[in-house]
Amino acid sequence: HFSEWAVFANNATATGTLGSGVSVAANTETTINYGGFDLVVHTTTASTVTLSSYASVVTTMPSGYSALGFSAQAGFTLAIDGGGALIKAELTTPPLTTSAAALITGSVSAGCLQYDVDARAYNKIDIDTYTAGTKTIKVQLPKAGTYLFAAVSANAQIPTFYNKTRATSSTTASLSFPGGFVLDVSTSSANTVTVNRASVSAHTDPSGKHNLGAYFSINQGTTQSVTATLKFTYSAGMSSSVASSLRFAYWDSGTSAWVFPSTGGSVDTSTRVVSQTTTHFSEWAVFANNATATGTLGSGV
Repeated sequence: HFSEWAVFANNATATGTLGSGVSVAANTETTINYGGFDLVVHTTTASTVTLSSYASVVTTMPSGYSALGFSAQAGFTLAIDGGGALIKAELTTPPLTTSAAALITGSVSAGCLQYDVDARAYNKIDIDTYTAGTKTIKVQLPKAGTYLFAAVSANAQIPTFYNKTRATSSTTASLSFPGGFVLDVSTSSANTVTVNRASVSAHTDPSGKHNLGAYFSINQGTTQSVTATLKFTYSAGMSSSVASSLRFAYWDSGTSAWVFPSTGGSVDTSTRVVSQTTTHFSEWAVFANNATATGTLGSGV
């Protein structure tokens, strides 16, 4: 008879030691026990899986996030050698310390942050569960890398890597990116948004303007009604006259020109943030007015 059919294989178990590799077979769900907590791994090729302790938080966590700790580490680094695809890496952590668990109360929830050691930046990972009785967190690790854990305040911004797809909805989400860019966004229904950043563009600067090396390509998964605010924190060393001229502009492919919206733009010189509201996404950039000066040969300007 015909209906829905599937192929299954037996699961496997192994004992692991933090910092040492464990061999796992291809296409086998292997539960690795680390003496009190587990990592469930499934890869498409035979691989060596290494889970190591990450001792302490070395880069300040984003606002609204407080580091959670375990008895011997602040987080873990996952490494996978074997060349295949990672199908599953489900980590159930050891118990949080009593003081760390006490932070998770009321509107404060447990969370996981992927940490980019080179960029010194964070990306929020949704956890599956936090179990108060055992003080443990279950989370799906999307790839090899370093993961830290945090108590997350309600309405805290969502730290996000560039080129990372994020879910959006009719409720405004505030996404913060490395280098001072924030996108507050809501869509008419469930959707996704992805932001890429570049320091250069194929398009020439507008007349009388110069770019700050901050170009943002923003794309929805499905084109629909959107309400958003773009925010960029500029350098503290910028002069007040230049800062006051900062504006966002978007590239209009129809006219092949940068367009500065006539409304919705502002600069807050106290917080060093330039903002722009918008109802559409494309390539956006931050520009400032050029300056002029009179010089005399042999004299400094």
